[in-house]
Amino acid sequence: MTCILRTLGAHHVEDEIGNVLDLPPGKPFALLVYLAVEGRPVRRDELARLLWPDVPREKSMQSVRQAVWLVRRTLGETAIAGGDPLKVG
Repeated sequence: MTCILRTLGAHHVEDEIGNVLDLPPGKPFALLVYLAVEGRPVRRDELARLLWPDVPREKSMQSVRQAVWLVRRTLGETAIAGGDPLKVG
C-alpha cells in the first residue's frame, strides 16, 4: 500500500486515494515517519533509544514492538518490513 505521511499541520497517514487511516499521532506515527525519512533499515534498539530515551531498555523495546504492531495492524503487514532491522515496506 502506498501511503502519504502528513507531518505539517494535522499529523496523519492517508492511503493513495486520500482516505485518512486510523493511526493515531504519537510514537507509532513518529516511528513510521522516522523509518520513511531515514530510507534505510533501522535497528529496534536504535528506535527504542530515540523514541523512549528515558525508559529502561526492556520497556522501551516492548514499546517498539507495540508501535510496530500498531502500524502493521493499521496499514498492513507490509507497511514495516523486517524483524530487526526494520524498514518501510
